[in-house]
Amino acid sequence: MGVALRPTFTTLVCQCLGGRRDAAIIAGAAIELYHNSTLVHDDIIDKDDLRRGKPSVHYKYSQIGKKELPLLGYDNANHYGLTMAILAGDMLQSWSAYLLSLLPNYGVSDGVSLELIRTLFGKCSPVILAGETLDVELPFMEMEDVTPEMLTKVLEDKTAELFRFAAFAGGILAKGKMTDEVEYAMQFAFDSGIAFQIKDDILGIMGDEEVLGKPVGSDIVEGKRTYILKYALENSSEEQQMFLLNHLGKEAINAAEMKQIQDIFVLSGAIEAGEELAAKYINSAENAVNNLPDNEYRTLLSELNEIMVNRVK
Repeated sequence: MGVALRPTFTTLVCQCLGGRRDAAIIAGAAIELYHNSTLVHDDIIDKDDLRRGKPSVHYKYSQIGKKELPLLGYDNANHYGLTMAILAGDMLQSWSAYLLSLLPNYGVSDGVSLELIRTLFGKCSPVILAGETLDVELPFMEMEDVTPEMLTKVLEDKTAELFRFAAFAGGILAKGKMTDEVEYAMQFAFDSGIAFQIKDDILGIMGDEEVLGKPVGSDIVEGKRTYILKYALENSSEEQQMFLLNHLGKEAINAAEMKQIQDIFVLSGAIEAGEELAAKYINSAENAVNNLPDNEYRTLLSELNEIMVNRVK
């Protein structure tokens, strides 16, 4: 789950509001390229060797360097991998802007095309980067200093903002300007995006590793501060709290330790609380989408909204 999800929002919103599917597909492809650029860079930041069950870009190129570039030297191979991944992410962003510039070939005005480029790279991208920055900083703060507002800010900026832009793109392509319906579509996508990330945090603790395509517990290894982690710490015994804190940022967590961590999350009520919070945002998103024209595309958006919290990966 997650592959081409944002472009789906773009195309469904556009068609729901009476826009052209071909233009929405181009805009959606641009958004997916941009999103994948953030994933490539995010894997570097998080030191993740896997993405969707396959080697992350920086890890893959480090292995290529070790095998195919003898003059590189083994010790420099990891830096080579990081370098190539940074460049690959930058290239994806370049392609994203280029695709958006092609929209006038699909009946879109130059003004709308420029507005999408300006909004994605001038408004949306800085917000996403601010969310990523806060997400990087939080693991180095004491848990008692991490506020609910900070955790919500990460959810909103790092994840939900691009969902909102995806709906904005679909709405602007259809209407050519901001309208109440476009605003409702953006609110729908924003709330769905927050629910998506909460569910992602839950799956990161309780999911099936083979289905997820990445190690379960990676958020614990990285010391990430999440809503469900804070809830677990605040609703566990002192012994359980110490166990969780001692394993935050620990590079290697064995199966027995991970099982104990999962038990703490369940017994503390953190998983249930996370599911309830995600459901709250899903309900808010449903209220927003009900203000859109009643057609097959609104139905599909509503169904997609429900899938967001029932997914297993």
